Amino acid sequence: MHRLISLGAFLAICAGCVPGPMRTREPAFLPREDWPPNLIDFLWHHTEIADATEVYGHDAFFATKLMIQINANESELAQFISEKELVASDRNHPKLKELRTGLPESWSLPNQREIEYYATKDYGVEHIEGTSLVLLVKERSSGRAVGIYEWIF
Repeated sequence: MHRLISLGAFLAICAGCVPGPMRTREPAFLPREDWPPNLIDFLWHHTEIADATEVYGHDAFFATKLMIQINANESELAQFISEKELVASDRNHPKLKELRTGLPESWSLPNQREIEYYATKDYGVEHIEGTSLVLLVKERSSGRAVGIYEWIF
């Protein structure tokens, strides 16, 4: 019994002695298994965006569709836009009405005068499978963005 207590104390001391850089940092969010695999993968590898991302709603029949809200800084949002290969869009995007009606009441679209629109090329125009489909509405001044994140498999 004495050995077991000594071993436990030794392990506790060792665990506390591990330097910060050697510890792995995990994002504050906990993804659900039924989220799009490419969104989970992206967020696990970009903890700075994961910690700033909220997800709402879920539809998983032949597609997975989520509403996302990202409260990140400009460079983190630029990284998301770049890695998801989003292109500039406008207020006439075919999925914008779906975004407006799908957002929870506690979220709102960014201020209309300060909006930038980004979307996956041809999202809402053509049927696209096996990739991330995103419509993102970004507020220039705050770095806040809301959007639809869809993955059709």
